[in-house]
Amino acid sequence: MKLSLCTGLLFIAFTSFCQRELLTFERPLPCLQQKFTIVANVVQDEAGDWNVTEQEILDNVAEMNKYFEPICVSFEVCEFRSVPNYQLDTLEGDEYEQLEIEQQQAYRINMFFVQEIANLDIAACGFASLGGIGLYTSGGIVIKKGSCNSPGTFTHEMGHYLSLKHTFEGNGAELVDGSNCDTAGDLICDTPADNYDPQGDPSLYVDANCRFINTDLDANGQFYRPDVGNMMSYYPCKCGFTTGQYLQMAERIIATEGKMW
Repeated sequence: MKLSLCTGLLFIAFTSFCQRELLTFERPLPCLQQKFTIVANVVQDEAGDWNVTEQEILDNVAEMNKYFEPICVSFEVCEFRSVPNYQLDTLEGDEYEQLEIEQQQAYRINMFFVQEIANLDIAACGFASLGGIGLYTSGGIVIKKGSCNSPGTFTHEMGHYLSLKHTFEGNGAELVDGSNCDTAGDLICDTPADNYDPQGDPSLYVDANCRFINTDLDANGQFYRPDVGNMMSYYPCKCGFTTGQYLQMAERIIATEGKMW
């Protein structure tokens, strides 16, 4: 099966900009009371080193859990596994498929940690199987070690795993007035249209204070005003998810057969 993969990037926290309460609690959200189990598969380098610690991964999962509290969902690491094939520490071509076939643990959320990933977007820090929560014996999340190993990266990629697309999906196809929000962009209508180009320079879109500065217009001649604090954007101002995003993730979880917990 060919999986749909979504990428993520390194996130920097700008807590003064965050509006999580406004975005999250506009209307009631379901409380799922679900805890999912994660297997952390760490690929060794040529010297046999991990270049990431178990505690770093545990800390990032703990921070990630805070973003999923509004729908009463959490994650815990049940196992750390060492992958001795150092050639997979830099993923190229179809090597992810090899890694998955060799290391996949069924009925668990598999997270793979590698040093490098070829052919990602400029600032990307990993990728995930879109909607992978419903793939019980395949799929997973891949995260680069080093500075990419952060709570923001974990949360962004888990968002993909729970079915969320990037807010800039379609690179500006969604109209600012929202009239095509259910057929363009990320298909979620409370995330504003986003014209971000993943191959572009983030400084062309936001300044150091996370103010949106891009002056591009949509097809109707309106200025874009995306949510630069959205967890599924590529802006370095991550704060959280919208109500619509939480509802979509909850619906995806409810639609699974419950084998991941």
